[in-house]
Amino acid sequence: MKKTAFIICLALSFSACKKNEVNKPEQPPPASTQTHLKLPPGALKGNAVTKEIGIAGGSLQSSDGIISVSIPSGAVDQPVSFSIQQVENTLGSKGRSYRLRPEGVNFKKPVTITYAYGGLDFGLTDPKYLYLAFQDENGYFYSAKNTKCNKINHTLTVETTHFSDWTFYTMYEFEVNAAIVDGKVQLREDESVELVIKKLVTKPTNGPFDELLTPLYDPVTSATWDLIPKKGTLIINNVNGRATYRAPKVISSEQEVIVTAMLKDVVAKDNEGNPIRMMQLSQPIALKTGDYFTLSENGEEVYASDFGVDLIPGFSVDINAKFPTGANLSCHAWGDTPASYTYKNNMAPKTAMLELVTSDKESFIVFRPDNCDQPKDLFFSPGSFILTSVANSAGQYVEGNYTATLYHFDYCGKGNSKTISGKFRIKRKS
Repeated sequence: MKKTAFIICLALSFSACKKNEVNKPEQPPPASTQTHLKLPPGALKGNAVTKEIGIAGGSLQSSDGIISVSIPSGAVDQPVSFSIQQVENTLGSKGRSYRLRPEGVNFKKPVTITYAYGGLDFGLTDPKYLYLAFQDENGYFYSAKNTKCNKINHTLTVETTHFSDWTFYTMYEFEVNAAIVDGKVQLREDESVELVIKKLVTKPTNGPFDELLTPLYDPVTSATWDLIPKKGTLIINNVNGRATYRAPKVISSEQEVIVTAMLKDVVAKDNEGNPIRMMQLSQPIALKTGDYFTLSENGEEVYASDFGVDLIPGFSVDINAKFPTGANLSCHAWGDTPASYTYKNNMAPKTAMLELVTSDKESFIVFRPDNCDQPKDLFFSPGSFILTSVANSAGQYVEGNYTATLYHFDYCGKGNSKTISGKFRIKRKS
């Protein structure tokens, strides 16, 4: 009866949104060669911070306090709605990426963008090697040649009349083939990661922005590598400027190691205009214990900070996971054997249910009404909850993975959905 009442309650009205029209700003020079770096725009992450700023000027800061915008008096001649929202960093650098809007304002004075790098972990990289960069609406990347670094305040600043997706990068850096969370590679027992040295070069222009070109891989044939502390193994291949790090087979507690590479005879300049002859690259690696539960959405993988499993022999497996973002995911599988469980709510064998509660207390579940106008039944998510191993006794592991589309509890009113996936390995305690 509760499910029937729930379906009826889902039929609510839809909302509409209105889009403001603004003038086009100064644009950077168009891409002139095929080597100009072009990538898809990053997916949105989190919620936008918005503020209306008028002729008197003002400032706006991202929700995490990392990037801020200062609008001087007289930069706009009427109130404008400004916003900052974090997006996926498709450039692959260690800085977070932010979308500044609106993109079409004709600023009468330059605005100042300030990036506070002090809260980010980018290893031992000297801040003088960092440059601010943006991606335009066509996907092309540009480097801000007038980036200013303040090592006392731990900030990078630039004056610009262009709003877009902003981040920072270094000329030489590691590219890795593993998940990175806040600058750190996440590895479990006996997992490995390949580190390849890449160089990001620019093509000079007459304006304040240089074209950022496609990366050069293996730009050095010799580097001095090191592992601090000596936990795990590092296999070096200096013929093509790369190395492979493998985590220990047993990780008793969470810890961190740093892979470094010292480059010599570097020909470049830092953001103060001084020549660089030697540069040290570093990549922090967080070593995680054998237990884990992950949640992936929009290409970002997050590890749960707290999770546990309850197993009732012959009946069910229940898992609850809490994440640093404040989200909570509950998984219920009816059965206790390795199998693929489809999403249903009738508690039949080999069926499962998922519910995600976000940090702002919004609830998402694996079903929605089949028709919002005249609901008659429930439509269940594609995908499955898969158990590959079930612990028969304490000390053994419950392992598996999942994929699902989750629908907002008020789906017919808001129309929101999320596509998620993840994997887990949890030791049974009792």
